[in-house]
Parts: sequence; C-alpha cells; structure tokens
Amino acid sequence: ETRERDLQRETRERDLQIKRLERASTVLHPCAAQVRAIPEIDVPAHTLSWARAYPDIVVPCAFVAAGAASATDSPALDPSSETTYYVVERVVNATVAVFPDAWFHIGGDEVRSQCWDGDAALMAWAKTKGLTSIRDLFSHFLARVVDVVRARGKRVVVWQDARVPPRGTTTWGP
Repeated sequence: ETRERDLQRETRERDLQIKRLERASTVLHPCAAQVRAIPEIDVPAHTLSWARAYPDIVVPCAFVAAGAASATDSPALDPSSETTYYVVERVVNATVAVFPDAWFHIGGDEVRSQCWDGDAALMAWAKTKGLTSIRDLFSHFLARVVDVVRARGKRVVVWQDARVPPRGTTTWGP
C-alpha cells in the first residue's frame, strides 16, 4: 500500500511538472507585454480539485455542498493534517517556479464555517491546540500558509473578505 501511494504521488508530481512547463508560456507572454501575471492558489476553500487528487487533506463538507454558490466552494482543506501543509507547500513551490512576480495570492475567502465546525475530529484537534473558535482555526491555517509563501520571498495577498487577514498581507477587492 505504501509503494502504491508513493507511485501515485510520483505520478502526480510528474504531471505537475508537465503542467508547469505548459504554463510557463502563459506567464512569459504577459511579462513580455509588461502585464503582471500574479498567481492565486485559493485556500482553504474552493478546493474541490484538491479533494479529488488528495481526498485525505480535506474536510468533506457534504452537507454544505448542496447550498454552496459553486461546487468548488466545498470542501475545505483540513487544517489539522500535516499532509495538507505538505501538499500546499508543493503546490506553492511549483507555482513560484513558474510565476516570477513578487506577489502571490492565497485567496482566503468564502470558507464555510459549518464545514469545519461540523467536523468533530477537527474541532477536537483544534481544542488540543488552544484554538477555541473557527476564527482561531482559520487564523492558524492562514498563518501556516503565509509562512510557506513568504519563505519563498513572495508578498502575500488575500481577498478582502478573508475572515482574518494575516498581519503584513495585502487585501484585494471592491
């Protein structure tokens, strides 16, 4: 089972490398035209594609999906899973390798609090970490992701409706 999981991970990484090369041309054209191409990896919500590739890094939020504005609103990444941060870091690394801009957008909007609040295991984990509210949990998650992005020399941007914009980030929106 471990070997199979390793092979699946290697296949995903190889596919990501191919996609990175394909996207390089998409990034180089705007740069040549003096237009900025700033990547957005929207977390912790809007992660349906993440759930399909890595189902163990999301909180399913099945009861929320029916009322979501779009299918990608649910599920949300699992802030209690170290695997979540491993995958986020790998995605950030791959994205930074393609996008030369100093800015990096991490989204941070439209997290369904019912998703995390309705997951008993997640909330039990949160209590062990002294995170007593969804706001605390969200802050914990964003701080970890911001650290990953900043460690790569990027300035972090979040949407204006991020629950708790991390200190030193820029917010965008109307």
